[in-house]
Formats: sequence, structure tokens, C-alpha cells
Amino acid sequence: NARSQRDTTLSWFWSLDVQGDTSGNDWMTKCECLVLLVNWLRMKALHNRWNEEVMLIKHEMQWSI
Repeated sequence: NARSQRDTTLSWFWSLDVQGDTSGNDWMTKCECLVLLVNWLRMKALHNRWNEEVMLIKHEMQWSI
């Protein structure tokens, strides 16, 4: 994705179901799972960074007292 566009929805052609296009193979299902996995990992990393930031701020507050 382009910079600062990772939270946007997928383009319309990714949800397009052309007759017979996805019935023969499951590459589209694998691709959708991969996209969901990448987005989940990105959100997990963001959550971990915020948890670390909160922990560091709490320690800095204790050190300054």
C-alpha cells in the first residue's frame, strides 16, 4: 500500500466475483486470508508498541518523583 493508506478498504476489484474465476481454484481465498493476516499482525504490533509506551511513561513518572 501507499504511505498512510494501510487503513483504507480494499479496492473494488478484489471483491469482484467473476463467474468461474474463483470456483476453479482457491487463490482468492488464500489471498484474502493473507491480507487479513497482515492487517492483524500490523494491528498487533501497534498494540504492543502502545503497551510499551505506557509502561515506559509509568516508569518515567516513578523516576521523576
